[in-house]
Amino acid sequence: MSERYIWHEEDFPAEGEVAQIQAVLLTADGRVLVRIKNGEARLAGGRPELEDTSLEETLRREVLEEANVEIDKIAYLGYQEAISDLDGEEEVALQSRMVALVTEILSAQPDPDSDNTWTYGRELLPRGQATAAYVKSFGEIGQILIDLAYARAEELGYFTETRSEVAEVINPEVRDRRAHTH
Repeated sequence: MSERYIWHEEDFPAEGEVAQIQAVLLTADGRVLVRIKNGEARLAGGRPELEDTSLEETLRREVLEEANVEIDKIAYLGYQEAISDLDGEEEVALQSRMVALVTEILSAQPDPDSDNTWTYGRELLPRGQATAAYVKSFGEIGQILIDLAYARAEELGYFTETRSEVAEVINPEVRDRRAHTH
């Protein structure tokens, strides 16, 4: 299976269905809260569920589950087409990308979708380090996401504290495989 991505900054297509919603998470001191999975930088977010009443609700729920942080001031950045080639059959999923302000960082918890066996790592990174981490994970789209997120955050007044250039590991990634061997 191969995958490729096409980035779009315009509005999400009216006829499109959101397969996934994820966000760049920024703090008031200008750092990015990066979720670490399998040693790589990842965005927090996930798939809408039937009980979700809005994409914002989906994002809040997923960010709480995966990164155990509370967010506010959610803003749209764009979307990407994730194109998968499954044995010659092309499948396209539309993925919404947002930016959100971290309002509270809670203690590390395992993701309930992982049978409570995987606690993702969390790091607070200054812009340059976050950009490098996202470019390594997402290529050119990682750079685009960071640039758009910071521009939107400036417009919306996210940055109310003195800017920090300090990288900080909030908690390391922990995967407890013993939970599967009952």
